[in-house]
Amino acid sequence: MRTLELQQVSEFSSSKVLTVDQLKKLTYQEKSRLSIGEFEGLSLGGYGDDEWLFYLLNGAANKHRSERNLNFKDQLVELNLAWNNSETSGGYTISEAARDCLWLRYQDGISVRTLKSELRAWKVFFLWWKEFFDGTDFEEWLSDPLRLNEYLRWVKCDVRKNKTKSTISHVHQQIRLQPLYQLYKYRSLLKCSLASPPFGRCSASAVVGSKKKYKQTPVIEESSWVLIIQAAWKIVSCSDDAITLYNNYWESERLKLKNKPTRDGNVPSKSTLFNRIQKYLVLYGYNSYAALEREIILFEAAAAVLILGLTGMRQSELSSLSKECYQEKSSDFAVIQFKSSYLQGMTFKYAYLPEGESHRWLVPSKLKLVIEKLNRLNQCRRMRTFEMLERHKSNGKHERLWRDAARANQSLFVSSGLNANHKLSMRWGASTIKRRVDTFMEYLSNEQGLSVPMRVTPHMFRRTFARFIALSPLGSVEALRDQFAHRTGDVTEYYTQGGDEEILNWILEDQSSFQQAVIETQLNNNNSLHGGLGDAVSSGEFASRDFQTSKNLKTLRKKIGVGMEVQLNAHSVSVRPVDKGACANNCRLNRVQCISCENCVITPAQLPFWEDQLSIMEACEKEGIVQGIDKVRELVCQLKEDVRESAETAE
Repeated sequence: MRTLELQQVSEFSSSKVLTVDQLKKLTYQEKSRLSIGEFEGLSLGGYGDDEWLFYLLNGAANKHRSERNLNFKDQLVELNLAWNNSETSGGYTISEAARDCLWLRYQDGISVRTLKSELRAWKVFFLWWKEFFDGTDFEEWLSDPLRLNEYLRWVKCDVRKNKTKSTISHVHQQIRLQPLYQLYKYRSLLKCSLASPPFGRCSASAVVGSKKKYKQTPVIEESSWVLIIQAAWKIVSCSDDAITLYNNYWESERLKLKNKPTRDGNVPSKSTLFNRIQKYLVLYGYNSYAALEREIILFEAAAAVLILGLTGMRQSELSSLSKECYQEKSSDFAVIQFKSSYLQGMTFKYAYLPEGESHRWLVPSKLKLVIEKLNRLNQCRRMRTFEMLERHKSNGKHERLWRDAARANQSLFVSSGLNANHKLSMRWGASTIKRRVDTFMEYLSNEQGLSVPMRVTPHMFRRTFARFIALSPLGSVEALRDQFAHRTGDVTEYYTQGGDEEILNWILEDQSSFQQAVIETQLNNNNSLHGGLGDAVSSGEFASRDFQTSKNLKTLRKKIGVGMEVQLNAHSVSVRPVDKGACANNCRLNRVQCISCENCVITPAQLPFWEDQLSIMEACEKEGIVQGIDKVRELVCQLKEDVRESAETAE
């Protein structure tokens, strides 16, 4: 018998913890009086309560992933998922079946996001069943389910208002089939269930059909990216006067112009105030307030583009940056002192951490100027928001915005709030970021005449950043994974490819099995470093060679022995003993040094990179002697020869 491994609500409480056995035998009224239990001193309530459905979980039964809980009643109103529980007084109903199945799913430890989507699926199933079988006994229908093929057509429809002709995605269609699969999956645990699998044992993905293959987000061409970043930096550099004028206008000048009486001693009319404002702005080179506001919007857009383009962060991460996000750290390495700069923020990628997870993005130190100017611009907005928020609290107005407004007062990117009824400067959302990027690209294309794409989405900066890192001498997937806050390297590898097969094509050479083979050889520490390469690296003999190549990763795998660690870079494959640590990437100081590195192995997958390096070195050779160019030429010739041999072997 399966039970929840939880404590009772109290030692002195007469309530008992619900078990799966009781779930099957007891009526709804009897189950409603049972307790789900207590976890770390926090009561989880009873089976009849709604709150337990939306506790955040952590893979284990009822273990909270976060201290922040969602209010089920608010979710119920928002999703319009309430159904009539009066039916539960009779036999087994859909309402009780839904609660039973979701309770069993809850016991398995699914995330709140999954639970919410499956609750929506039960609502759709309930609407369909009520449409065709209203008045029919649910237990009788379970014994002989009818019209399931019609339900397949039903799950494709969008049930929202004004969306009845739309079709939902394949993923959501599969989710809507989950009630039927759960009624069969938990057949031994439910009071009444499906006796046979729905749709003839076909999986939900097979029933729905193959989903549409979406293309990767395109990347921005390097030439266009350079123009965009240069234009953004130019706007930021020339924004001081506009920011100063904007702040002075809203902090004091507008109020002075508004309160100054006319020559007759009367309050100025709207037209008089408009003429005064225009006259004031003309003194500073602006024909109207709209011209000043547009320059401020372009500055905000340029600042957002710079941060997106130079960090690769997500839109949600950009909007959550605080006004004190820029930080610096001084460090010492040997006798060298250096300073690193980064943005401290939160990443909201994972649904089981709704309050976010702390993260750092390495940035150029020049971004400090961008952050300082944004804070200068938003200083008057924050002051006005603070005053308006206190006024709303005293009047009891806009209560639903109080918390968001207080949080936005610490944010880096906030709206002006002038066009809203509440006059509060709120934190940017995804739509605001997209509008700013669109405005910036239209400005570059239409007004500046630059050859840049009109259609650039915020996520394209993330993909482009990954592509540039992949092609750079520091193209470490692990470093990029840390920058992007990815849980696994697979996602990072997908990003770095950028839709181009020639970029990091070594990833496609069965990288996961290659790394697994290395790990397996490390398990048996009694074996010596076999294959030759491991012994050579360990003893230092490998350093006597100018460079080492391998036809592909599969060939290299046969040469690697026990105790060796592999680090895959865009320019090489670093193979070194585990006790000597990872590759230090010292070749960033001298790219040719990578060839002579005792731990470096280069495969034809890195040929495009070294061809580019050779082109650069040959161009520099015209101006003088370039050290190491002969080594690079020899390396490129060797890699091309390996490519030809591989092609002949394949034929």
